[in-house]
Amino acid sequence: MLNNYIFDFDGTLADTQTAIFETWALTCQQLQLPPISLESIRSTMGWNLFRIAQNITQSDDINTIQNLVLAYKTNYKIVSNAEPSPIKLFDGIIELLQNLKSQNKQLFVVSAKSSQALNDGLDKLKIKEFFVDIIGAEDVSFTKPNPEAIDT
Repeated sequence: MLNNYIFDFDGTLADTQTAIFETWALTCQQLQLPPISLESIRSTMGWNLFRIAQNITQSDDINTIQNLVLAYKTNYKIVSNAEPSPIKLFDGIIELLQNLKSQNKQLFVVSAKSSQALNDGLDKLKIKEFFVDIIGAEDVSFTKPNPEAIDT
């Protein structure tokens, strides 16, 4: 019988697509980059921010990529804290987490999202207390799909 359950955040626990798309649109506008399509963002879901920024800029220049990542992180805080919140739990998630917790299962979150953004999202959605551990992008050397986060 399974005792440990590992969840992703974006697209698994929460519908964050709108927040992510709005953040990239705002960031690209601020940095005078070409507008980015929803399909383009969807194709990068699950990637770490550095890799997405590299894909958006089509550049290997570290300063350009780091500036884009920093702007994105700043804008994500703004967008994700808007009211009404663009981040929503998927239907049935609360009941699922409550059910697993009542069976004494250990629940974890592993994400390519930064630990700060992940903790903020879990707090905002009032589900952080369900999880034994939360592993964000900076907690591992290699983000998913590399199994390092699960092995820690």
